[in-house]
Amino acid sequence: MNYPKIKMIGAALFAVLALSSSIAQADEMKTILKNQVLSKSQFLCGEEVTNEGSIKGDLFSGAKIISSSGIITGDFIAGGQDISSSGTVNGDILCGGESIDISGAVDGDIRCGGANISISGKIEKNVNVFGESIKIKPNTQIGRNLLAFGKYIKIDGKVNGYTKLGGHRIILNGEFFQDVDINTETIWDSGPNSSVTILPGTIIHGKLTYRSTAPINIPKGAVVNSSQWIKSTPPKTENQISIRSISVSFIKMIVATVAYFLFAMLFFRLFPGIFKNLSQAIQQNPLMTAGVGLLGILSILITLIGIIILVIFSIVFETPELLLLITTASIWIYTGLVCLASIPVALWVGELLVKNRPLHIQFALGLGSLALCQFILDVLGNTPKLGPAFEMIQFILCLGILLLGSGALIRMAKKVIRFVRTFDPISA
Repeated sequence: MNYPKIKMIGAALFAVLALSSSIAQADEMKTILKNQVLSKSQFLCGEEVTNEGSIKGDLFSGAKIISSSGIITGDFIAGGQDISSSGTVNGDILCGGESIDISGAVDGDIRCGGANISISGKIEKNVNVFGESIKIKPNTQIGRNLLAFGKYIKIDGKVNGYTKLGGHRIILNGEFFQDVDINTETIWDSGPNSSVTILPGTIIHGKLTYRSTAPINIPKGAVVNSSQWIKSTPPKTENQISIRSISVSFIKMIVATVAYFLFAMLFFRLFPGIFKNLSQAIQQNPLMTAGVGLLGILSILITLIGIIILVIFSIVFETPELLLLITTASIWIYTGLVCLASIPVALWVGELLVKNRPLHIQFALGLGSLALCQFILDVLGNTPKLGPAFEMIQFILCLGILLLGSGALIRMAKKVIRFVRTFDPISA
């Protein structure tokens, strides 16, 4: 296979697709027996997928439970709830799931993400993992580099390349032949509860660089060639709202609003008739317009899911070009709806605020009012106790803008298509 980027996308999507009824039936089980030898790549989906045989190619699998104790001469790409590999993989392992256990030999790279990840055995190349709990067991040998990002990380094995770790609680108890870089400033915060622990018996041949709120205590029995501590600042609490940060955010909001206004005016120059009638779609029936927007967005998302499934199938048949083109076009349509949704809503709000004023003034007032409301709600969302309530209000406001604006754009697009179909150039 010569589609590494497509494989990476497929591996990330399998975790979602495998649990969907559109891919696998609840009573379906697929098993490759120990004495079976399959001469080509396999695409297996179901409630449970088991490989005990030999696959001369890649294994693509999406299921609730996936296990491979046999031989895969290509890549092992999987998505599901529980994934395990105790056999031999001559290529790469790319997987996503709730629980991932890799204990066999891997000649290529390991790239996976999940809640609980456990790795042991011999890996010839790199290991890149993302999860809540990551454990590299004592008998693990990583031939090249290790990149791990998680809430809890414990390394007991050997890493021949460099090691880069990011997490909330990190424990080192292995042997590292090159530099080790640790950062506790992650999405799990870098507060007082974050920690980096080096246990006796740990050996770091290179330089240890770590970013944390407190220095590491290197115990007797641990060997560290050299170390550098970069002190990190604990995050501000909810009641510490910086006036400077609010001012910067306000300036950014003004700049973004002005840029969007100029973009909309360019749109008005190109399509003045469409621009003027956008707010009418919302004025006539706001609830119906929001419903049209919801149906339109859901239709695009459902179409994308279907196309993604076809893209994954096309990898097997090595014909992904057309489906990727359709996927790209659908993404552009969805992006266009999201980006342009504020225009009809701002026109509608501006017309409610002022009557009988030029269109650009109504639009500017409406757009400024929406931006100011979102900014105020964003600031109030950082306040203690009442912050979640304001965040919910902001979410409802953004969702309403998206649904109303998308619905107005879709209704206007239908009118334009209807006009083009009925247009008679001879009579015109």
